[in-house]
Parts: sequence; C-alpha cells; structure tokens
Amino acid sequence: TQERKVYGAYLGGPIIQDKLFFFAAAEKTETDVGSVNGFRVSTSNARNGWRDSNSQIERYMAKVDWNITDNHRLEFTALGDTPEITNRDRGFSYATRTPTGAVTSTATRINIGRAGPRRSSAASAVRSWISRKLRNRSGRPAHTRRSAITARESS
Repeated sequence: TQERKVYGAYLGGPIIQDKLFFFAAAEKTETDVGSVNGFRVSTSNARNGWRDSNSQIERYMAKVDWNITDNHRLEFTALGDTPEITNRDRGFSYATRTPTGAVTSTATRINIGRAGPRRSSAASAVRSWISRKLRNRSGRPAHTRRSAITARESS
C-alpha cells in the first residue's frame, strides 16, 4: 500500500517598489508505504515480515533582491531540504496475507535519503554553481555557505 500527500505554498512581491523584492516557497511531502519486508523464512516473517515506512521531506527556499542602483544588485538566497524516514517492522502472515502482531522494531533516520546518506542536494548544487561562477570571475576560489550572498554589477 502507498499513500502520498504533497503540500506547497509560495509568496513573493515587492517590499519597496522597484527596489526591494522577496520570494519564499515551501513544500512538504508525506509518504506512507506498507510492504512485505524482503525475502525471509516463515519464522522470521511472523516477527518482522511487514514494514510500515513513513517519510517526510520539508523543502524551503527564500530570496531577497535589492536593486541598489541601476547597475548594482544584492541578492540573498537560502535553501533547505530536510528528509526524515521512520520504519516500523511487525509480523506478516502469508496464510492470511495481512500484517500481524505489535511493532517489533522502529528506526528513524533524519537527513538521509532512501539510498543512503545524502551526498548531493539542490542546495549543494547551487553552492557549487555559485562557487564556479565566482571563481571564473576572480580567478580564485569563492567561499560558500548554506546561505549565499552575491553582488552583481551590470554593464
């Protein structure tokens, strides 16, 4: 069985007309999955042959742009992605094809994807892109953080 719910919202607009702007977006995804827990012998299925898995992923993005002059702009961008997965194991009966008994084990993982630790994310991809762009302009490495502030000069 599987059930998925996705909630999202965004808001943006001028703070000061033609000078200061903001944008914010958030999204939450909840997924509930129930399935037979791998290939086990009937004796272990009676104890932990069924897995209920619940995952919640919260993402956000916020941005502020300030047009200082016609030729200068300051930007602030923040990104976030926080997955959390909880697995609950209990028995399963092949005879009745139903989960049985009480929960025998529970595990919660925070900030880890289904395939293991997150080695790459949208935020790190954006930070890498910003770092490459700044390095190309100045010829030396740029320092980036979870939040990035960039200044741009138009010609």
